[in-house]
Amino acid sequence: MWKNNVLIAPRGTSQMDTFLETRQKGFYRGFTTGLIRQTVYATSRLGLYPHIRRGLLESEVRLGLKDNSDITRASLIERASAAAVSGAVASFLSSPVDVCLVLQTTNKERVSLPAIIGSVWGASGVKGFWRGYGALGTRAAIGGASQIGVHDHILTHLRQYNARRATPFQDNWVINTASFCTSFICTVVSMPFEYARVQLSMESKKPRGVPRRYTSTFQCLGRVLREEGLATIYSAFFPFWCKYLIHISVCFFVLEYGNRELRAQKARAQGLTLVLT
Repeated sequence: MWKNNVLIAPRGTSQMDTFLETRQKGFYRGFTTGLIRQTVYATSRLGLYPHIRRGLLESEVRLGLKDNSDITRASLIERASAAAVSGAVASFLSSPVDVCLVLQTTNKERVSLPAIIGSVWGASGVKGFWRGYGALGTRAAIGGASQIGVHDHILTHLRQYNARRATPFQDNWVINTASFCTSFICTVVSMPFEYARVQLSMESKKPRGVPRRYTSTFQCLGRVLREEGLATIYSAFFPFWCKYLIHISVCFFVLEYGNRELRAQKARAQGLTLVLT
């Protein structure tokens, strides 16, 4: 909510003014829509990533580019590539909900999800639900690469380093350290595309025939850079980083904790000791 309102606020509006305006609207406006969006997007992205990563590594082995498909030896580029593909596919599936969420959270009045769907359909037809997908897909691919791929890479190396320490840190600290680093990198890299995505989603509520200020991701970014400068694109950096920090920390902690416990149970059943790498 806060991030979207900062991105559409008039130039010169302070973060605090936008925060207070968001509080007045209600921090949980669009909660149901946001929950649906996360159910589709996060599940698809996280579910597809390990399969795409494994398929990529196995393909490289078959082509003679690698000796083996050991996941722990995958490079950052390999992890990022798999994450980018999973993010782009997941964003295509969640685009209709994303468009509705932006319009719902930035509307001055409280509007239900069915009403938003009706307004988008009436203004742009079915294509309206994928308006701005270029920005959304690009942001999701870059966000996936800089979030899932980077987190996977950082966590793998931190665990390997931690295993060599005389007194290793608790694994939960290692997971959270990887999440903190990842959230900052991901915010810096994907902020421009998030800005373009929100602006293009706002265009979808304009009636047919009305001239559109932004027509594509790079046209939007180019125009804003020329007319307003880089600071406008990064105006919502802090709320966007807060969003990523919370999301990445919770998401990957739950995911890694669950995976760790499952692996530990399997190891105990075989009479082995689990070593995290």
